Amino acid sequence: MGRATYLRKGDAKRDPKHRDTYFSLFRLTEFGAQHPEEVKRALETASRMIRETGGGAECHLFIPIGGPWDYIGITWGTDDERIVEIQQAVRAFGTFEETFVKAREFTMADYGKFVANVEQLKNLAR
Repeated sequence: MGRATYLRKGDAKRDPKHRDTYFSLFRLTEFGAQHPEEVKRALETASRMIRETGGGAECHLFIPIGGPWDYIGITWGTDDERIVEIQQAVRAFGTFEETFVKAREFTMADYGKFVANVEQLKNLAR
C-alpha cells in the first residue's frame, strides 16, 4: 500500500478545517413539502453562504434513496461558527428539520495517535 492521504485536498496536516466534514441531514417539513420553491431558495441560500466563506469552502447536495432524510448536505473548508450561522439561516426558511453531524477525517496514522491519547487519558483516570 502507498502512503495514506486525506480524501479532501488542501493542507490537512496544518489546517484541521480541511479534515472537518459537516453533514446536514434534512427532512422536509410540511411547509417545505408544500412549497418546493422555498426549499430551492433555502438550498441556494445555504450554498451561497458557504461559497462566500472563501478559502476553498465547498458543499455538495445529495438526494438519498431510502432512509429517513430527503436531502443530505456535505460541507468542507469552513469552521464551526460559520456552519452554525448557515444552519440558522436555513432553519429560518421553515422548510427543513435538520440533524447535524461534524466528523474529522483520520488516516490510520492519525487514528493510531488518537487511540494512544485515549489510552493515556484512560490511565490518568484510574
